[in-house]
Amino acid sequence: FDAAKAVSDEGDFDVVLISGDIERSLDNNFIVQIAKNKTKDNLLLIIVTPGGSADVAYRIARCAQDMYEKFVVFVSGYCKSAGTLCVLGANEIVMSDQGELGPLDVQLYKRDELGEYNSGLVLMEALDRLQERAFSMFEEYLLSIKMKSGGQITLRTATDTAAKLVTGLFEPMYCQIDPSALGDVSRSMTIAKDYGKRLQILSKNFSDETLEKLVGSYSSHGFVIDRREAQQLFQKVMQPTQHQDLLARRLSPASRIPENERIFEFLYPN
Repeated sequence: FDAAKAVSDEGDFDVVLISGDIERSLDNNFIVQIAKNKTKDNLLLIIVTPGGSADVAYRIARCAQDMYEKFVVFVSGYCKSAGTLCVLGANEIVMSDQGELGPLDVQLYKRDELGEYNSGLVLMEALDRLQERAFSMFEEYLLSIKMKSGGQITLRTATDTAAKLVTGLFEPMYCQIDPSALGDVSRSMTIAKDYGKRLQILSKNFSDETLEKLVGSYSSHGFVIDRREAQQLFQKVMQPTQHQDLLARRLSPASRIPENERIFEFLYPN
């Protein structure tokens, strides 16, 4: 309580902790509790999450923007996917040495795996690698056929032969790709980008280029965006103050690693 009060007094903050998955009911609870407990002009939200629903993250960030003059997110530990989307709504970001953001990828259910997810970036990365390899092999076969025939085989015949060889090799792999999954990935990434653009209007803490990079330029869901990289992506990224650092240490492990049983709590006032 003393550590949370010190943080509150230092920045005129209400202080809130979210640790765990960002899923439905959290957004409604957040909106209700903010309306009920708000006492300060500014909000410091400590968020620790593996991700979850982009819709819920967006509603939380919008509520924070609407209800407070300044919205600050404290990334004190692991904060990925929908957590990063929530961060896009903040006017300022505080990141500890342990803090890490991630890209705005989407999480898809694994086929035949109950309750398990896979990153949408895995599917897109697989498609990119398949395309590169297929073109490389087509080129290799085409040139090899032409050279070894001593010019006896025409370019058209060599092209058709190379295409049939590559098709035979890669068709079984492409047949395993679900078109509906591709559609889900594309749509979900568009949703994340659209939400980001709307949050940008009030946060004014990142550029369109940053949004594009977060949506499509990282190779995995778990890719680490630490404070140094975050400072290249966002305009206002700071180290925690002494009081903020002390609060994070007092709250550990909930402030470092997402809790299995989600925590949502007003730390000050409480």
